[in-house]
Amino acid sequence: MKGTIKLGIAQLFVWNMIVLLLIPWGAFAQPSTEQLQPEKNYRLPFISTDQTLNMPKNAVSYWFFMPKGGTITEQSSLNIHFTFSSTLLDTRSNLTIYVNGTALETKGIYTLQKEGQGWWSIKLPIDKIRQNDTNEIKFTSNQRSFEGDCADIDNPDNWVILHSDSYLNITLKDDYTAELSGFYPVYYEGLSNQNLLATDFILPKEDREESLTALLKLSSSIGAAYAGRQMLDFQVYEEMAHGSDQVNEISVRNKIYLGPFSAWRDNQSLQALSQNMNEDEGYLAITGPTESTPYYTTIIGGKDATGFEKAVNFITNRTLLEQANQSSLILKSQIQSFKSAFTANQEGVYSFSDFGYPTINLAGAFHQRAYLNFIQPQEIRSSKGSYINLKFSHSQALVSDRSVITVTLNGTPVASTKLTAANTEEGTLKINIPEKYLKSPLLEVGIECYNYLGAVDCSKDYSDSAWTVIDADSQIVFFPGDVMLQPTLKMFPYLYSGQNGEPAKVALGMPEQFDADSLEAAALLAARLGQNTGRVYDWNLLEQYAPTSEQKKMDLIFLGSYQEIDLPEEIKTTLAVAPTENNQLRIQDDVNVITETLQNKVLIQVIRSPWDPTRRVYVIMYNNQEDLTVLKQALSNKEILQKMEQQLSLVNSSLDVSNLNAGEKAAVSVPKTTEDRVKDLERITRMPWWLVAVLIVLIIAALIALLRLRRVKNEFIKAGEKMKAEQGFKEAENGSAEGQKAEKDNTEKQSKN
Repeated sequence: MKGTIKLGIAQLFVWNMIVLLLIPWGAFAQPSTEQLQPEKNYRLPFISTDQTLNMPKNAVSYWFFMPKGGTITEQSSLNIHFTFSSTLLDTRSNLTIYVNGTALETKGIYTLQKEGQGWWSIKLPIDKIRQNDTNEIKFTSNQRSFEGDCADIDNPDNWVILHSDSYLNITLKDDYTAELSGFYPVYYEGLSNQNLLATDFILPKEDREESLTALLKLSSSIGAAYAGRQMLDFQVYEEMAHGSDQVNEISVRNKIYLGPFSAWRDNQSLQALSQNMNEDEGYLAITGPTESTPYYTTIIGGKDATGFEKAVNFITNRTLLEQANQSSLILKSQIQSFKSAFTANQEGVYSFSDFGYPTINLAGAFHQRAYLNFIQPQEIRSSKGSYINLKFSHSQALVSDRSVITVTLNGTPVASTKLTAANTEEGTLKINIPEKYLKSPLLEVGIECYNYLGAVDCSKDYSDSAWTVIDADSQIVFFPGDVMLQPTLKMFPYLYSGQNGEPAKVALGMPEQFDADSLEAAALLAARLGQNTGRVYDWNLLEQYAPTSEQKKMDLIFLGSYQEIDLPEEIKTTLAVAPTENNQLRIQDDVNVITETLQNKVLIQVIRSPWDPTRRVYVIMYNNQEDLTVLKQALSNKEILQKMEQQLSLVNSSLDVSNLNAGEKAAVSVPKTTEDRVKDLERITRMPWWLVAVLIVLIIAALIALLRLRRVKNEFIKAGEKMKAEQGFKEAENGSAEGQKAEKDNTEKQSKN
């Protein structure tokens, strides 16, 4: 009973602290009515770039998460900006809008053009929008330029363009509920730009290393959860005192307070939260929006460093977080870092599902496509003989003479087969992977189908009768090789740590006096790493750029200006461009760059770790603060990063990328441990290692027995000869032998005569 009373008092105290916590923020930042009003009226673009639709029938979908608690008003609408080819037929071309599968309205393209001058605005039915769920807005078009049977297939004059300034307008009458389980959705899936990840992070002045490593881990978790987002906008602020002018400069958007409560120097509300907490306890809370703070605020903290670590591990574990249907939570249980489920296979045989791909239905008449990306595991170049075993099935209605499935590798067609009655239910297609594609860590696999039904009405998609299904059990076989992949900036940044269930760790070297710009660059880098690998990373900070013996076993990232960065000598000798004393640069002879061309540019390099050839080292250097801003801009835009390749890249103030080759002089063999050699033995013999060991022991024992038997036999022979000699049998034998020889000689002489 007493425990229940104490628990109730503790919960009441926590809620009071949350209320108190909001008071200073409202006092600090008082947005005007003009600032508050746009937060109730959300204008959400849903097309990142103009989309061209050029099939007779097209469909484009947009998804957004609607948190529970908010009430959508009748003023909410979908506004589509479009243009179309003048060759389209008025009576055969139209547009349709669906909400969660329900058709709202269909209008002719020319009618819409006349009414809205290329804009179509349609009200959203508030009863069709689902709360605490993901909603689909679907846009379809029928467009024909010719009468008759499907003359518009592959017709370049048959097009409709959806423009990127189209937007979804949602007006909320009240605010929606804040729960910890909805942290990721309301921050990054809710009523926000679906192409952008944006957050304000606020760190305490004390214990900055703990807060920074937590910021990096959380950033990698956000990136891993939203790999497709092209744009990032992370702002990092230091703890602000009461009445600080910097508070008024913070944008009106979602915020995260990140740090152990003992580290907050000036924020008394956060300090007070720890007064009713025990040692080693973590704390999480989410609030908002309110009149004074029209955004969400999340607190990630703890009584001390141990409790803070629990809170960070909890919020980066999506499975655990989705179980927290409350606004605040005190964590007492031990919480470990979330580990990736991917495990490298010693045989090199993987299914598509191992890489996260489900069964894919390529439904609809004519052209259908899907594109998959596979990363070679363990940073080892797969050997000759690697292949893809594609498993598929298709509709019996397809015309086999014209229906075909084609597989491309890195955009180049490599194999095709007809879709016939023989492979309707269990079709297979084996594609050998040429060695030239295995030199890159990334293998881009395209699957293209042509589902042909004959003469059909192109205003229908025939998805119920024209389909090809790619099974998730399809296999890609990366036969293990003996040579390691050459590190490149393709997919920068990408690290292989954490593939086999071990913790994904990375060590970061930064200037000792890091400012907001360097913190933001590091957070953006961590988010991109999470996007590229799908893993959440534990981060270590290097002290004065010097890795410890434990950190030398990790992947490493060095970030800093030419003047501040202090690289270990082992790394300097390997880099193509390395800083030396007196602010000079040492450049390898075969690298086509000079000191003058490095001015006002960001320099990004990748090498193999000198302490562990399976690990990578990224070195990011710049000349001044303006260059650091360029680095942030490049990390914020995924399109810029996708232009990087080779081993060295330069980024200028215009965000142009120049790539230079600085490859290794010789191939690096895969280092073999005792465990690796045992596995190789089992793979070759196809027997368990202990059975091989038993057989070897038996063979050795048999050889020893044979040698001993032979030695015993020789000893018997020698003993017999000795006895004969002692008893005179030896001389008699010699005499007899001499007599036989003389008789033989006489016989030979007589024969000659």
